[in-house]
Amino acid sequence: MATDSSAERILCISLNQNHTCFTIGTTQGFRFYEISPLKIRYRREWGSGIGIAELYMRSNIVALVGGGPVPRHPPNKVVVWDDYQAKSIAELEFSTDIRGLKLRQERLLVALDNSIFVYNFKDLSYLLQFSTTMNPSGLVMMNLGLPILEMFPSDSQGSLHLRTEKLDEKGGSVVSDKIIMAHNGALACFATTFDGRLVATASEKGTLIRVWNTEDGAMIKELRRGAENARIFSMCFSEDGSMLAVTSSRGTCHIFGVRDELENKRASLGVFKGVLPSYFKSEWSSMRIDIPEVRSVITFAKDKSLFLLATDGTYQKIIIDGSQNPPVASVDPSVGSFNFLKK
Repeated sequence: MATDSSAERILCISLNQNHTCFTIGTTQGFRFYEISPLKIRYRREWGSGIGIAELYMRSNIVALVGGGPVPRHPPNKVVVWDDYQAKSIAELEFSTDIRGLKLRQERLLVALDNSIFVYNFKDLSYLLQFSTTMNPSGLVMMNLGLPILEMFPSDSQGSLHLRTEKLDEKGGSVVSDKIIMAHNGALACFATTFDGRLVATASEKGTLIRVWNTEDGAMIKELRRGAENARIFSMCFSEDGSMLAVTSSRGTCHIFGVRDELENKRASLGVFKGVLPSYFKSEWSSMRIDIPEVRSVITFAKDKSLFLLATDGTYQKIIIDGSQNPPVASVDPSVGSFNFLKK
């Protein structure tokens, strides 16, 4: 069913596991794009909404949940869609609405208001369930590599549950659980490196981002986005874990150094160290760039340029000029800024 794209509204944007592609759910259906160069691979326009769309790698398999004013599927049901066969191949139904989900070859994680369900993705067999604090945004995440790192809010406000699974050749696994007391307020966003060694967290206040070592739970960086509260929309590490990009409702993208290669700004008040409040101790971003003041997703390319995808359809490639001191981030003039819904 063909529809007028001008009436279409984006309900969600999601990166695939290695951040080379993204899916969008809209009030009309869903689409699958390659990020660079931007290219639409396939689309389904049913005239009804998809509120969550999670792509499996670069395949024809997408996990869908209905959304919007006229949902395609009930909002309490996960539908695994095979676009090659153009049909649903599996379904999972829950007693309450689904708030978020993530998948990888071995696992499917489904977030409800106050619980996480874990499934074997190969056959959708149930594995286990965890209780969480209220999680209306459906915060849940997994890394790309091995061992598997599963992340979701714990049952205590501001705390992050890390669950590591080391798989063996016989199909079994060795599991360890760790709780990081990340913030005083409720979690609003978190991200991990591909290898799962680092995780970044932000609370609903949105002023501080903390970076943690997942092996021992130690905080290795405290980064300051700003002094005023903001909603953190997206965070992403570069592939080597040396940089972290953060987008927020303030219409900014901040780029921080996680390792020494990129030096963050610090308050020049070292003589008072140990006396001043944390506002003066945290590190400020080395670069920032203005972006649309709408919900957005940010990701790094292999060359450490960035791609911004926003729910108003904005597509931008952001490049970093490291020859300047300090480095400068700007929109790549060869790509510009345009609406990917019109592609």
